[in-house]
Amino acid sequence: MLRYTLRACEIWQNDNFLSLESVARGEGKRCRVSASGTSENVIVESSMAARAVLAPEAIPLTHWNVLCLERPLFSPQEGTPIASCFEAQYEEMVLLADGRKVRATRYSLLLKPILYNWYDRGGVWTSLSAEGSDGSIIRYCRVE
Repeated sequence: MLRYTLRACEIWQNDNFLSLESVARGEGKRCRVSASGTSENVIVESSMAARAVLAPEAIPLTHWNVLCLERPLFSPQEGTPIASCFEAQYEEMVLLADGRKVRATRYSLLLKPILYNWYDRGGVWTSLSAEGSDGSIIRYCRVE
């Protein structure tokens, strides 16, 4: 069984990203990421990657924030820029953790493996699905 943990704290003011502190552990590796945003840029420092100076609108890909569909992204697990974009696919009913269903649009993030995120009509994250390194399907659902 593979184990993975991510502990992260993000600070935002309205739609402005201010900072991120995270620690990810998985497959025998541990990575610390620290990022801070200003009106001029976002500085990302990581224990596993070179320091990155990104555009001021860059944000961490933490999925909960619908802004990740339109802004430049960086990985909160590794601290690296993500050179990809989301593609809207279709609307469908999505099961939440409490058993209720909501109508949401599926977006694919063109990475390897491909990630799928669903956001409801109000832009609220509802679910995420991806293929694990062992071929299993990983699914996260919103809890209310």
